[in-house]
Amino acid sequence: MSNPNKSHFSALNRIWKYLNYRPNLGLYYIADNQSTSTPYLLGYVDADWGGDIFSRKSTTGYYFTFGKAPISWSSKLQKSVALSTCEAEYMALKEAVKEYVYLINLLKDLDIKNSELYYLFTDNQPAIDLAKNPEHHAKSKHIDKINKIDSSIKN
Repeated sequence: MSNPNKSHFSALNRIWKYLNYRPNLGLYYIADNQSTSTPYLLGYVDADWGGDIFSRKSTTGYYFTFGKAPISWSSKLQKSVALSTCEAEYMALKEAVKEYVYLINLLKDLDIKNSELYYLFTDNQPAIDLAKNPEHHAKSKHIDKINKIDSSIKN
């Protein structure tokens, strides 16, 4: 935040007090040696269309897990106003793919064994089609295209 005020510090103080009284809360990452299944990177991405009533910008949200544990998530307003649900979903997919590629490279750099399974799910078929065939169409030429989409994007 670039300009915090008294209400922000009051909210932060309430959060610290809550966490102080609840020391057992948290995210736990437990190794499952009994499991025979291979851990995999699993991601979900979605967007609303024009959800902010003042700016009419859409909200992008994504969530990634490795095995059964959450490792990355985000929810924020998109940088520009989407003209359709396809465009809002495509821009959300673009942001999620950037995180997806980063996480894949991180798992490879960490040399985590049996981590070759990667999935990214979205629920908008036109956005998937546009990502897989990023030609400049008359109605989508103003959208920044994703250079390369991995074939593991599922709907």
